[in-house]
Formats: sequence, structure tokens, C-alpha cells
Amino acid sequence: MSEEWRNRVQWLRWPVVVHSARTGVALASLLVARLFRLPEAYWAPIIDGVLKEAGKRSIEELELERARVLLGLLTTRPEGEKVAQASTADGRTPARTK
Repeated sequence: MSEEWRNRVQWLRWPVVVHSARTGVALASLLVARLFRLPEAYWAPIIDGVLKEAGKRSIEELELERARVLLGLLTTRPEGEKVAQASTADGRTPARTK
């Protein structure tokens, strides 16, 4: 097998291993929470995922990022409403169909 092919195979398999390991850790945290009969044990893997996503960022950095995201969402909502109103002739939202 050529060196280039080995690098491709190794690169393709690495994300699968990482995601599998993360899923295993989340499952383990859920099982430990259930083992100790913690209330609402389903929060264990969610909190685990949030902590992994946060990485080494500080609370202040995470709060600033949250504020930016919320402000971005608030500013795009009026623009979306304008587009929706402009898409209909009389300014009303179209009736939904099943």
C-alpha cells in the first residue's frame, strides 16, 4: 500500500473513532447517573457534551458567545418577517398545507 493511501485511510477512520469514544463516554455517564439513582439522570450526557463543547474557554467567553448568538438571532428575525410579508401579495402569511 502506498504512503498516500495509508494517510487517507488513517484520516478517514480517525473521526469515527473520536465520535465513538465521545458517545461511549456519554453513555457511561448516563449509566453511572442511573446506577447511583440520581434524579433526572438523562442530564448527565447532556452536561457532559456541553462541557466538551466548551473546551477550555472561560465562563466569560461562553457568555459573550451566547450574547452574540442571541443578538444575531434577534436581528435576523425582523428581516425574515419582512421577506415573508413581501412574498405574499396582501402581506399576510400564506395558509399552511398538510
